Amino acid sequence: MELRAEGLAFSLVFTPPDEEGWMWCNAVIDAPGFQGDFDFQMLRGDLHPFHDQLVRSLDGTSWPCEARLASTEPGVDLSFRIERTGRIAGAYRFGGDRHASLSGTFTMDQTYLAPLLAQLNRLLSDLS
Repeated sequence: MELRAEGLAFSLVFTPPDEEGWMWCNAVIDAPGFQGDFDFQMLRGDLHPFHDQLVRSLDGTSWPCEARLASTEPGVDLSFRIERTGRIAGAYRFGGDRHASLSGTFTMDQTYLAPLLAQLNRLLSDLS
């Protein structure tokens, strides 16, 4: 899954989930003042609320609304606040707890949502 927005470019690569649903993930991040990658674990189930929120966010009548991708364990926390105008104010936090973390903000518009949802649909299909 990949996203390029004003203030953040990242990609997430997932391994197939184990029998409990845990996946190893690699995040590659390009943000102002930082370029790097890190590994973390995420539950497959963490993707479902984000999927549902993205689906809802495609309907302009539901704006303003929010979509959030957050891992159960510290690793990734991305939030998208879709305003009535279709402008999106985003925030991110990578890492966390007892480890170093990177946080910041990004902006984009609603045209990014459908491609992001398409990537997420492919990912969920691949992880089934």
